Amino acid sequence: YRSQVGGNKNFAYSIFAAVTFALHPVHAEAVSNVTGRAEVLCALFYCAGFLLYTCAHSRHPSGISWQPAGRFRMLFAVFGTMTCTLLAMLSKEHGITLPVLCAIWDAVVASGLSARDILTGWRRGARNGWWGWAGRTCILAALTGCMAFWRLKLNGGTSPVFIPEQNPAAQAEEALTRGLSYSWLYIRNLGLLVFPHQLGPDWTGDAIPLVTSFWDWRIGP
Repeated sequence: YRSQVGGNKNFAYSIFAAVTFALHPVHAEAVSNVTGRAEVLCALFYCAGFLLYTCAHSRHPSGISWQPAGRFRMLFAVFGTMTCTLLAMLSKEHGITLPVLCAIWDAVVASGLSARDILTGWRRGARNGWWGWAGRTCILAALTGCMAFWRLKLNGGTSPVFIPEQNPAAQAEEALTRGLSYSWLYIRNLGLLVFPHQLGPDWTGDAIPLVTSFWDWRIGP
């Protein structure tokens, strides 16, 4: 985060964000259960890969935008980021989304492209850096596709099988129960970020009862 904001004027915000993330009590859940090491490892490689990618860009001397800091340094950063993506994915499946984050950051922050530029920038790419962003994104997309194919091949081309005890909300038979239960989970997790008064190392099974009707007290007063 500190590497992204740049400038001493934002140093206090950087410290606040880093301290809040490092000391937030909700992280105790990930380390209280030995299986929680997957989330910690995934976060480690995810952050490392993103920082590696951003460090391959340097802020323009005018301070207005970012620019790639050398072709070989950029290629090293891309393949280093994909290595971190592989490690993050092997720790937790959603680690494979790291290249998506890098491509979005590259377009919006580093290249300064708007949504219109992304869609039609190939017409004037030489002027706004669209071709450079597109090239880096294509490399990320190709390597990510290969990685996803390899991961699916390890599964034998089949989807993972979950038992109801692992995720009761997803395994609920009624669509109403699934919708209400997932909505409550989002609200509860957001509440724990603001006020972490009740934490636990394992929320599977009946730890959080399903919301089965609109008459449940968790729906509203």
